[in-house]
Amino acid sequence: SSAMAAAVGNAAGDGSGIRCFTLKYRTSWPLSIVFSRSMLLKYQVIFRHLLYCRYVERKLVEVWVDHQYTKELDQVRTSFSPSYSLRQR
Repeated sequence: SSAMAAAVGNAAGDGSGIRCFTLKYRTSWPLSIVFSRSMLLKYQVIFRHLLYCRYVERKLVEVWVDHQYTKELDQVRTSFSPSYSLRQR
């Protein structure tokens, strides 16, 4: 479908390595009946999306750990106090 082609195009057009990672698989005759090209494209889009979700999760954990570390520093506390108060809301 055109929506799936657009999703694949958007993922590859951004240039980021994690967004361009693909999963390719060739099927031989008996499996090619079940796993058509369109089905494999759908699996590829789902795989890419799940991989990107995992990447975002890891980045969020990194930011959260950094934030926890910096909030304990007295010098940084005054500079970042507005952002710490926003986090508490």
